[in-house]
Amino acid sequence: MTVWDNNFWLDVDYLQVAMAAQYCSAHFTALMFAEIWCDVQRERSESDRGSQRSSQGSSQDTRIDTLSEASSSRSGVSVQDLLLEAYSWIGDPDGVYGCGAGRKADSSSRICTYQQENQWDKAVVSCDIQMSQSGTTNQYDLLNVLQCFGANHIFNTYLQGIMGQDDVPNLTSETRELQFEAAWRMGMWNLDSPNKIETGTGFHESVFKAMKSIREDHSTFTDKSLNHARLCAVSRLKDGCLTSARKLYPVLADLMCVNIVNQTSDLLKSFREVGRMDLSDVNQILDSDSDIKFTLPTLYMKCSAVKLLWEKTDNKHVFRIYVESLHQLATSAREANRHQVSERAIATVKELDISDLSLSIPSQIEEAKLFWARGEENIAKPLLRGMIDKLRKLRSTDKSAAMYYPQTLSIYGNWLAETRSENPNIIMENYMEKAINMYEQLDETGDRSVDAYLALAKYADTQYQNIVNYMNSSTYEAKQSLMRKSQQEADRLREVMGESAKDRYLRTLEKQTEIDQHELLCMQEDRNIYLLKAVLNYIKCLRCGDEHNLRVFRLTSLWFNNVHNKDVNSMMEEAVNEIKTYKWLPLMYQLAARMDVKPHRDTSQPFLQILDKMIYETAVSHPHHTLFCVLALANANRDTELLQQAKTMRRSSKMSKSQADNPAEEGRVLAAKNMVGKLRENKKVGDIVKDLQTLCDAYIQLANWNVQEYKTQTKPIQLPAQLWLTKVRGLRNVPVPTKEIKVNASCDYRDIPHIEKFEPTFKLAGLGRDDLRQDAVMQQVFDMVNNLLQKDSETRKRQLQIRKYKVIPLSQRSGLLEWCEGTLPVGEYLVGSKGAHARYRPKDLYYIDCRTKLTAATTTEGKYKVYQEICEKFQPVFRHFFFEKFTSPPVWFERRLAYTRSVATNSIVGYILGLGDRHIQNILIDCNTAELVHIDLGIAFEQGKILPTPETVPFRLTRDIEDAMGASGVEGVFRRCCEKTMEVMRSNQEALLTILEVLLYDPLHVWTISPAKAYALQRQRGREESGDTVDVANTTADIIDLAESSTSRNSETQENLNKVAERVLLRLRQKLQGVEDGVQLSLSGQVNYLIQEARNPKNLARIFPGWQPYV
Repeated sequence: MTVWDNNFWLDVDYLQVAMAAQYCSAHFTALMFAEIWCDVQRERSESDRGSQRSSQGSSQDTRIDTLSEASSSRSGVSVQDLLLEAYSWIGDPDGVYGCGAGRKADSSSRICTYQQENQWDKAVVSCDIQMSQSGTTNQYDLLNVLQCFGANHIFNTYLQGIMGQDDVPNLTSETRELQFEAAWRMGMWNLDSPNKIETGTGFHESVFKAMKSIREDHSTFTDKSLNHARLCAVSRLKDGCLTSARKLYPVLADLMCVNIVNQTSDLLKSFREVGRMDLSDVNQILDSDSDIKFTLPTLYMKCSAVKLLWEKTDNKHVFRIYVESLHQLATSAREANRHQVSERAIATVKELDISDLSLSIPSQIEEAKLFWARGEENIAKPLLRGMIDKLRKLRSTDKSAAMYYPQTLSIYGNWLAETRSENPNIIMENYMEKAINMYEQLDETGDRSVDAYLALAKYADTQYQNIVNYMNSSTYEAKQSLMRKSQQEADRLREVMGESAKDRYLRTLEKQTEIDQHELLCMQEDRNIYLLKAVLNYIKCLRCGDEHNLRVFRLTSLWFNNVHNKDVNSMMEEAVNEIKTYKWLPLMYQLAARMDVKPHRDTSQPFLQILDKMIYETAVSHPHHTLFCVLALANANRDTELLQQAKTMRRSSKMSKSQADNPAEEGRVLAAKNMVGKLRENKKVGDIVKDLQTLCDAYIQLANWNVQEYKTQTKPIQLPAQLWLTKVRGLRNVPVPTKEIKVNASCDYRDIPHIEKFEPTFKLAGLGRDDLRQDAVMQQVFDMVNNLLQKDSETRKRQLQIRKYKVIPLSQRSGLLEWCEGTLPVGEYLVGSKGAHARYRPKDLYYIDCRTKLTAATTTEGKYKVYQEICEKFQPVFRHFFFEKFTSPPVWFERRLAYTRSVATNSIVGYILGLGDRHIQNILIDCNTAELVHIDLGIAFEQGKILPTPETVPFRLTRDIEDAMGASGVEGVFRRCCEKTMEVMRSNQEALLTILEVLLYDPLHVWTISPAKAYALQRQRGREESGDTVDVANTTADIIDLAESSTSRNSETQENLNKVAERVLLRLRQKLQGVEDGVQLSLSGQVNYLIQEARNPKNLARIFPGWQPYV
């Protein structure tokens, strides 16, 4: 009996259990038992008619649809509808799409989908069709959609119309609630409602009565109505799910609305009693970062309540708050793509008699932004252009006009740049630079000025890059060749005909040459002008704010590419003094790599001096984030030195041979040592440097200690007394290296966890003498990607991120890796000594037998046939991980959701970065959170495609990985999270390309893989998978030595590396533009293509057998 049989031996209809749980509002339990029912049905279908999951060629939606049909025919219950209902109650934004939402064609399903996606215009039409077809008299759906659509007048007219019909029954309680909600939103106080609280009085009716009583000065009834409204809101909690907070949010929004009305009542009482009001509370800006479904009611309420307060007091300060509240409503609705709501709020502002420009101008700007967001450029641009002309005339006499004039110039300049509808020089001079000059005159240093600096920097940078790309193109080369030929032809004619020749052809050649030379000269001048403007404004942007700190990568890239430009170096020298030092920290590895004692072709003396000052000041301000980078370079050859001291001549001579006589590298090492020496003399950080050097030496000695005799031991091993690590005590100036120390802008790092001593024992992990710079750089990229994901509201809402771990290179061969606590290799769980495959499906093929069969196949057709046979006899089991680890339904759901989101994020980011070698031992799963952690990141930027057996899939999405996602598989959560992640990658492609450009051109970072190393890597993988003994002490070193002996730095020049880097960047740009196989795809099309490629059995069959594509 298997584990599954032991747990689910009772013949129960789990779908009925799921329905019972749903009836009890136990939505997570309903989902769990519905999933169990799906598993039971699949197990039965496999035993009845063979495997249905041997191939991943078909879409997962057919699986859930088929199961739904089966459930309907057997028990009259649709598992699809049950899952849809449960996901709707939980409020997961993506789960419903895995259960058929968006695919079902009936009007009810389409209405639910349109409501989920805020497509209210389509929902109105679908409601109208549904009512006309069914002949139903229930008007609630249509009225609700009309109200959400923002068509308040149509809503009211329609409601009055149906109320005036004799054959229409009384309004339902739900419809009456909509009626009262619309009434208090629009300020229609003539609605017939008795001044008493009755049994059936709902929340919105109570709020309406409270506000109406405020208007009529019935304070006692106001308090009664508000108390009843609170009770109505709180009473809805009993109908919610105790384990889900989703139904709590509407209640909190309603309670906030009640609080706003209560504040209004109190302010009016204060006004009547003492003649003044404290408007600080009502003037607070409401949080608009939450879901618009919950913030919109509170924004509506604030507008209605403040309007009521203004009508009762006629106070100009209250009037200002009212206009500002409408403006916030319009802005929040526009940003959430609720354009009709935004337009309604702007129309309300336009109906008011506003003479104060500080109130009218923001709404006019917002109106122009609304038309622009809706794609109505022909309305937006003239509207803003008219405002610019108006403000230009008034700015000398009106302070508000002077304040908003540069903002309108900046916005209009950005629009012109986006549509390319004006000459670049005119856009910069007449709009962008003019806006910046006015901000500087006004001494404005806020977000608006920072955005203006960034806009000009990006536009100038784009123009600069366009010229650089043209000057690197074949067209430019052909033009130069023609110019040279014309010059040579003219010189030949002069030589033949003499200097006094007046030949017409000669004059034509001379004139053409003159025109071409002038054009090239102007192009070079424009290139330099755009470059300097870009550098200057990136510096100003970084100096004035923290919102765009990632732009430091682009600034640094421009500097690195123009190290001989005196003006750029001069600007960067000022930047070192003006920009806060913590902003250079993300680039510290790349900055340190360009250190040198003397200039060479890719550097200059001013560049090196500025770089030295930048690193020194950053190290003094933030030593714990900087010193490891500098010391790793200074200790580049420390392994060799320590091994020579220990007289281990065999390995030291071999290592010396592979590392010696590299003048460029030695220059960097010497510069780093000089930097360390200067920092040792600094009073602030001198002690930290000394302690850190002691620690690094101890670590490097430990890394190079020969552990051959302990390679088979699994118990803790005693550290020998001669190792320096045993003598390390009380390093109070040094933090725990793998501890993430938060960057402190004030540079105060006094309270940090420090090293007191080390445990006297250790265990072997199977690594040694490796260069960890690749892993460190990839973690650096992951950190930048996480910043981008955190900035986007959709990915932030889903908590999409890449799990990182600390990687600290200590030298070329030694380094520290953070131990990922509480994690387990996916391969260990699935096919380890007590793996899930053996426990749940003991009759399936043994995984090593699967590998042997796949290895034996030699032809492409043969591999595909064998792979299909393996899949029939080796079924996925990863879903059982969640049933084993998380028995509570809410926890089970949350962990599986976290897993699916983690797979999606890692898949898309890994694809963009070309991350390869994703076999099942290189992917860890956190046993507490179920998130994935990818390790061993040495194969990146599509280097997996040049392995002896090339990798054929964009990311790992094998049957087991998919099986853990549940019945919906890749549909729903996985697909939509992939799309949201790809959307962020695409929308930030310039920032990503800039970051990766700096990393790819790093002179110390050799990320390309040699043929010898590629061969050794897959050969070693084969040995590990076949169960051969692995030499812990020498395996990795042998791989590196084999690679280094076959390809030296001298054979692969920096110029060749640059060409490879250019090719990688070109492919990265294609990925971020959706180009696959030469065809540009939409975002959803690209994600679908990648999912199909990753699941394609023909691709999986051709991959290296050690990758274990069947798992």
